[in-house]
Amino acid sequence: MACALCLQPKELRRSHIIPEFLYKSLYDDNHRLHVLSVIPNQVNSIEQKGLREPLLCETCETKLSLWERYASLALQGGIELTFRREGNLVFVSGLDFEKFRLFQASIL
Repeated sequence: MACALCLQPKELRRSHIIPEFLYKSLYDDNHRLHVLSVIPNQVNSIEQKGLREPLLCETCETKLSLWERYASLALQGGIELTFRREGNLVFVSGLDFEKFRLFQASIL
C-alpha cells in the first residue's frame, strides 16, 4: 500500500493516529486504554499503545517523530516557556513555532 504522507508504495508501519504521549491521561494503572465502541455488535477493546493503523512508511514515521518529540517536551514541561496574558489573549515565548505548527499539521 502507499504511505499516506509520501504516497510511495512502501511497507507501512502501525502508525499512531494521535501521538502516544497525548494518550497518557487516558491510560489506567496498567497502561491500558479502554476503547469503547458505539457500533452495535462490536465489542469494546483494550489497547496499550493508543489507536494505530497501517498509515505511514518508516521514513515518514521518523520525520513526524521529530515534531512529536518537540511537542511532547513543549506540552509536558521539557522546554522552558513563558506566558503572558493580555485580556483574553495568551502570548507564549520560547516555543519554536515552526516545529510546533508542523506537529499540529501532522495530526490533521
